[in-house]
Amino acid sequence: MKKHFLYTLALLLFGIGVLKAQTIPSTNSKQCLSCVPPGWTGFSTPTGHLPSVSDKFIYGEIGPYITNVPNDFLATYDWVDPLPAPPSGHFTFLSINNTELVKTSASTTITGLIPGSIYKISAYVSTREIHYGHQFINGKITTKTSAHGKTAKLTLTNGASGSAEFDFSVNNYLGTIGKWHPITLKFTATASQATLTFSGTGQNPAWDKDSPQIVNLDLAAVPIERICSDKQIKLTSDTWNPCPGTTENLIDPSHYNEVPVGTPTNIPANFEVRVFDNPNHTGNPITTTTKNGTFYYFFYDKVNLCYNTNNSTAKLTVTFQGEQQVFINTPQIFNTCTGTTADLNSTVTPTQSNNTIVWFKSPQHLGTQILYPNEVDAGTYYAFYKNPEGCFLTHNSIAKVVVNIPPPTEVPIAKEIIQQLCPSETINLNKAVSNSIPADVQLLWFTNSYHQGTPVADPTAVTKSATYYAFYFDNLNQCYKTMHSTADVLVSIMPEVQVQLSTATIKNACPSTTVDLTKSISGTIPNDWKVVWYSNNVHSGAQVKNPASVSTNGSYYAFFYNTNTNCFQTVTSTSKVDVQMSRCDLAPTEITLNAKVFLQGAMQGDTMHNQLQTYFSDGTGLLPVSDPYDGSSTYDDIYNVQGVAGKVVDWVRVEIRNGLDPHFLLEAKNLLLKTNGKIVDVEGKEPIFSFQSVPVKVVVKHRNHIPIMSNVLNFTNKSVNYDFTTSLLQASNTGNDPVQMIQVNGVWCMWAGDVNDVFDMGIDATDYNTVFFSNTSAPFDVYIREDLNLDGGVDVTDLNMLFFNNGTSPYSTILNY
Repeated sequence: MKKHFLYTLALLLFGIGVLKAQTIPSTNSKQCLSCVPPGWTGFSTPTGHLPSVSDKFIYGEIGPYITNVPNDFLATYDWVDPLPAPPSGHFTFLSINNTELVKTSASTTITGLIPGSIYKISAYVSTREIHYGHQFINGKITTKTSAHGKTAKLTLTNGASGSAEFDFSVNNYLGTIGKWHPITLKFTATASQATLTFSGTGQNPAWDKDSPQIVNLDLAAVPIERICSDKQIKLTSDTWNPCPGTTENLIDPSHYNEVPVGTPTNIPANFEVRVFDNPNHTGNPITTTTKNGTFYYFFYDKVNLCYNTNNSTAKLTVTFQGEQQVFINTPQIFNTCTGTTADLNSTVTPTQSNNTIVWFKSPQHLGTQILYPNEVDAGTYYAFYKNPEGCFLTHNSIAKVVVNIPPPTEVPIAKEIIQQLCPSETINLNKAVSNSIPADVQLLWFTNSYHQGTPVADPTAVTKSATYYAFYFDNLNQCYKTMHSTADVLVSIMPEVQVQLSTATIKNACPSTTVDLTKSISGTIPNDWKVVWYSNNVHSGAQVKNPASVSTNGSYYAFFYNTNTNCFQTVTSTSKVDVQMSRCDLAPTEITLNAKVFLQGAMQGDTMHNQLQTYFSDGTGLLPVSDPYDGSSTYDDIYNVQGVAGKVVDWVRVEIRNGLDPHFLLEAKNLLLKTNGKIVDVEGKEPIFSFQSVPVKVVVKHRNHIPIMSNVLNFTNKSVNYDFTTSLLQASNTGNDPVQMIQVNGVWCMWAGDVNDVFDMGIDATDYNTVFFSNTSAPFDVYIREDLNLDGGVDVTDLNMLFFNNGTSPYSTILNY
């Protein structure tokens, strides 16, 4: 028993020590004038007027002797009327004096504070007039009566903040003078100690600026105490509707927005939230609930053992949602197609509420939710209502659906990888299947494993590298035998590879009359491959027999060719080399002319067609073997696009005229015009002309186009280049003549339409009438001037072209000479 008493006493003393650990020096000490109690510091402005310690009869202590008074009379600053005894039970208290000219105050330090804790300082203040100004007049002691104080104030700084002030002037000082009034200051400590200052103001009467105006401070018996916050907890909501059948946590921070100290998610260790089923925190706290009810929230101080309130208004009404089962219309689904899926949502009636229907494979919604209930495999499934807050409206579903689907049937694959070295050859996917296709079933191929999109159009002729997936399609039931195919075939077709070339043009260096195409190859040639050359970009016809010794102008195309598989590595070659042979047989007085011109009538895109050369299906055409101008030039191989001249559009006549006076004709030749606009001789080479000591102009004529003339050129170099197609300014014009060329598809061309018998080098009504009458008989398989578009016949196309050109009425500037 003795041991238990000592243990209890120790706990009691420890609790008192904790609760009373905060200290404020007392305002009670020995009476004195111009002094402060121990632990306090006095201040005055100006200096020399410190506070005093008084009792209920006298301000300070008995005053100084009054001289020249019998019996050495002692002056006393007694109150006009005695004050009531100090409420603290002490006999003395702190007084400060304020006049209009003098301000006094006193400060002390509060110690033992706990940062974050709330405290309350309790004290009493009073004011009363005193007798002062003692004088000995006519044998009598006379005094004055002072004014009284107006306000008394407590202020906290340096570790806490706040103030409390009592105003004695309320109701014009009625009932406030000569009484003790309680004053309370609540604050939250921010440090372990703080400064408390007692100050005041005076009445400041106009009749006496020196009149004392005294206010007094009496600290309570327990001047400071740690208290609990009186703030109510603010809840997030006053109602809560949890999911049915759950155990809910009432003290989860999500239930409250604001607490008296700290934050909902960061409450200091000395505090906690407690929940009760009554507003007066009687009984035991509640942390969880499984039932409906009303619950009240409190903030508990575990150090001071107190609640923030004895009547909580932080009330939460909990109402659990009612359990609901989903109604199933069709408890079983039977599919006739193998590899298909079922739609679980088709077995229920859509809900009209905000709840959604979700599916699981267990009646307790364990495991993963079915993400795609409209596409499920065979199995047993359970439906649940789920509200917008994520609550299941039952934890034991009886809403069950059984899905019956025949097992999937995969296509048997014998060959999973097919490699093809030749890009130009195709792959037959069906050869990868090991078994024959069952009756009433199609074999379809897709480039994805879920037969999405359209099937491969022709699986027997696949040209692209990819992974292809095989599916059986049931023709009777119009469905696939499996939703996800693992019957895949990887097709690897060698990608097209172009031969890398170092140059696009090769010219011979005289005296050599050949060029070596193989020297233009810059890339590496893979093993088992070689480079072969053709005079077309689709490797048709015969190969170039000796690419190291080519003597004919033209475009040559390189291909990689596999010697083992006999295939090309590209279908269409872009590896082109243009061979431009320089004439090594030139006499000292000869030059070559590299000229380029386009005909409006033959334009097709940005080049010209050669329909007159290849008009008939047997490879022959309508172009004459001899030129149509004077018959002086003959090209026997004119229908052979593989001949030395290549693709020929028509014959043209080239004239060399005096550049100073184009009236004088110096030389003329009838030549061949190729589809790329180049003018060549019957050997497919740049034509040879004579050296001229005077500047010249080059004239190009065609049998149904307006002639054009170049600007001034010098025929003194061995090779002269001139391109009419790049600019309108390339055609000479006196400045007063119509534009000499027409632009078609971005290039400049000779005007089509000069068809009359006199060849007057212009377009007018005579030309139009000629084509018009020819069009009435619509001739075809002909080589005539009325065929403006050079397609072997005369029709409305020719007539429309001439009608348009006649509107401009162009003519050649050569008519000026």
